[in-house]
Amino acid sequence: MTDITLPESSERSRLHREAKPERVVDDLVTADDRIKVFWRRYPEGRLDTHVILINGQDVETLDTFTGNLHLAGGEVRYTVRASVYRSAYDVRPIATAEATRGTKDADEVTAAFPQETARTAALSAALRFAGINPPRRKAKP
Repeated sequence: MTDITLPESSERSRLHREAKPERVVDDLVTADDRIKVFWRRYPEGRLDTHVILINGQDVETLDTFTGNLHLAGGEVRYTVRASVYRSAYDVRPIATAEATRGTKDADEVTAAFPQETARTAALSAALRFAGINPPRRKAKP
């Protein structure tokens, strides 16, 4: 078997870049920035988010009446799907994305609000995939 060497992209995700010591990130585009640009570009558009999995189980079949949504160790993980539509009447989205966050995530805010941060992350990614790319702003040191 032959090993294949793939060239590495210079446009790496912030998740894979080493943070610069003087800043947390070198550039910043927030979900809020993307949402504002989306509404300017598509005033008749639609943004949908749905929790699709809780702890890896399909929400449609999950028995929420048992009250036991916790994984071993007390963690709860939410997977959210976001869809972006140019028009409120479109049947097919122009982009979709999913994100998963849990109560044991390292970030304090994410751990406290995993469902909300999963929704925000999924929506921001779907908007990015739809080509909604507002100008980047420099992060504060």
